[in-house]
Amino acid sequence: MFAYLYSRKLSKGTAFQFFLGAFIVGLITVVPGYYLFEAVLYGSLITPLIGLLTNSIQVFASSLVATIILKPFKLLAK
Repeated sequence: MFAYLYSRKLSKGTAFQFFLGAFIVGLITVVPGYYLFEAVLYGSLITPLIGLLTNSIQVFASSLVATIILKPFKLLAK
């Protein structure tokens, strides 16, 4: 939900970049994310908070990665 709202905030030109970055970061974080999901499933009070924090970090990191990766392409397009 947070990722959707964040992507709506971005302009149409950067939506593709955002999803590309989210895909790359998602690939990097898919294994820890799975274990984190299991921890939340069986978890205590603290693990859902960690899950929420990780989600926020993942959204931020994905937009950052997309910006870094596609910066040269933007310069080439000009």
